[in-house]
Amino acid sequence: MADPSKARCALSRNLSFNLPRAESRALSWRLPLAPSLAPSLALSLLALAPPCAGAPQTFTPAFFGAHVHRAGNDLWKRAGLGALRLHDSNVTWAELEPERGRRDWRNLDRIVASARGARVELLLPLQGTPRWAASEPRRAGAYGMGANTAPARLADWSAYVGAVARRYKGVVGAYEIWNEPNLARFFSGAPQQMAALTRSAARAIRQIDPAAKVVCAGITGSYGLRWFKDYLAAGANKDCDVIAYHFYVHHGSPEKMVPVIKQVRAAMRGAGIGDMPIWNTETGWVIDDGRGNLPAAGVPSGWRALSMETAVAYVPRALLLARSNGVERFYWYSWDHGTMGLTSGRGTGMTPAARVYTSFRNYVMGGRVGRCAREGALWRCALVLRDGTRAEAWWSERGRHTFRPARAGSLLRINERGEIERVRQLAARSPLAAGPTPLFIEYR
Repeated sequence: MADPSKARCALSRNLSFNLPRAESRALSWRLPLAPSLAPSLALSLLALAPPCAGAPQTFTPAFFGAHVHRAGNDLWKRAGLGALRLHDSNVTWAELEPERGRRDWRNLDRIVASARGARVELLLPLQGTPRWAASEPRRAGAYGMGANTAPARLADWSAYVGAVARRYKGVVGAYEIWNEPNLARFFSGAPQQMAALTRSAARAIRQIDPAAKVVCAGITGSYGLRWFKDYLAAGANKDCDVIAYHFYVHHGSPEKMVPVIKQVRAAMRGAGIGDMPIWNTETGWVIDDGRGNLPAAGVPSGWRALSMETAVAYVPRALLLARSNGVERFYWYSWDHGTMGLTSGRGTGMTPAARVYTSFRNYVMGGRVGRCAREGALWRCALVLRDGTRAEAWWSERGRHTFRPARAGSLLRINERGEIERVRQLAARSPLAAGPTPLFIEYR
């Protein structure tokens, strides 16, 4: 039988919009409707577009997710975050149930209460086996002895998952089954064991809270693709509502995510779930705050530390490229981490990187991004803003390169503070130099 996702992708590419291309070449998604109906009807119909590259994708509040490790700091509530992933928030299984049957909900209750006040959607990873339940209690893991091993008794795992789902029914909207199990420090078992844990958790969650989404284990990196395929083949493709993947590219720019996203989608098609949503449940970069504390913070030597200027450039590029390629949510790591946080002072001060996140979110919210593609030395993304204005984003991966917009329009840039600001009106074919920080052009 034909893959239904392919048919929907073909349909969505016929229900899109036309934008002028530099030097008057046309970028076109065809809309075979009466011209008078095209603009408004296209935007309505595109809400049905599937998660495939090239089909315009809507920027929803939940797309703009992050990790907030100190939910008590209120700055994040003013940033426009629409979703939180509660990883590295001290709410692992081992922390919630330090002894069999003795559960401590206090920390998670505080986080949930704070998030409910901000009206954000919650994703709770289920992970971290307590030592009392671990199959290998003497094995060292990232979160303590035995935490990276499978539970000795599946019944203990199922009871824990059920207790969480029961307490937070209708409050936590999605549960992710483990974090980065392809890395031994997080999970020492095989894909088949993780598939069994996923199946058990899915049954427990759906029995108690059928409205909650079950999110497959968040595999990380291009090196995790084999593990991911084996995990799906072991049955995880039948037990999840959402695919999670961590599109980390520590050594490179956001553009390096694109081939990995495509490989993940290809693996999903091979497993018969090509149209299942993809959530990027964790991605970020180390940001050098200028205080010279990166080595002391334990940052691996191979990781690239971004200057603040580069971080400002990476934020909108990463978000544009992910959404253009069908990623439904993007949980930035992190808002307030000591070395990977967008903010300063562990969530108490806005930096240009944090400000551009909010500014970009406000600019594109409710709009759509179409195809993002390389054009010579530059990248170009086609946008339709929420008021129907057609726009483009242009940037280079390195250096500055000149291009000429085909039509007259308005130029916007990201300033030193990380704010998107209007610069001037442009005549058709005016030369512009684009660098690593995106420029935006609006056509009215």
